[in-house]
Amino acid sequence: MQVTILGSGTSVPRPRRAPSGVLVQEGDTSLLLDGGPGTLTRMAEAGVLLEDLDRAMYTHLHLDHTGDLPATLFALRNPDLHRTRPLDLHGPPGLAGLLQRLRAAWGRGAEAAACGVRVHAWNEAEATVFDGWRVEARRVRHGGQAHGLRVTSPTGRVLCYPGDTDVCDAVVDLARGADLLLLECSHPDERKVAGHLSPTPCGELAARAGARRLMLTHFYPGWNPSEAVAVAARGYAGPIELAHDGLRVTP
Repeated sequence: MQVTILGSGTSVPRPRRAPSGVLVQEGDTSLLLDGGPGTLTRMAEAGVLLEDLDRAMYTHLHLDHTGDLPATLFALRNPDLHRTRPLDLHGPPGLAGLLQRLRAAWGRGAEAAACGVRVHAWNEAEATVFDGWRVEARRVRHGGQAHGLRVTSPTGRVLCYPGDTDVCDAVVDLARGADLLLLECSHPDERKVAGHLSPTPCGELAARAGARRLMLTHFYPGWNPSEAVAVAARGYAGPIELAHDGLRVTP
């Protein structure tokens, strides 16, 4: 499994910290986890074109995680984009309704492409299984039917990506024994915001889950994220690193 950080930032535009996007690859399969504005271009720069993407998976429907959905629909209709198989889109139950509203707003350009788009809603009671992959989804504390994800590759490597969340048992369950836990760390402890995480709870969640490796991402401006490592390390003894746009790791 290879994980590429396409965006380590938020809805607030900043150089070198684009909105959320994570590319997961193993063998011939490529998965996009979340896709904020500009993600398709960054994914192409990472070596995966939209015509080659297997599935796009969204933790929740906030703009900084789904902003490239209209661009995806537009691009799939373009005759210069040669894709013959459907694109599978996974997300919370509201995803299908969001696509309908986008088509109503953008007209013909956002209608279904010839290749087809298949929409799947997360089901906590049943994992999504395809081509040796397994994706488990659980509701997390962020509102808007946000779902955290546990992605297991055909070789058994495990990435836990809860998306945006506050402290909750669902994150611990999803991250249990994960090879890589990719946690949002939006603000420092003294400015923690409800529905988001800060360094201390990030470390505590990683320790409770027994994750093998912790990576922090989704940094809002106004603080220096390099301070987060030492703070998170007070509660977690494993390796901790900071995400940055373009970072590529093998869990």
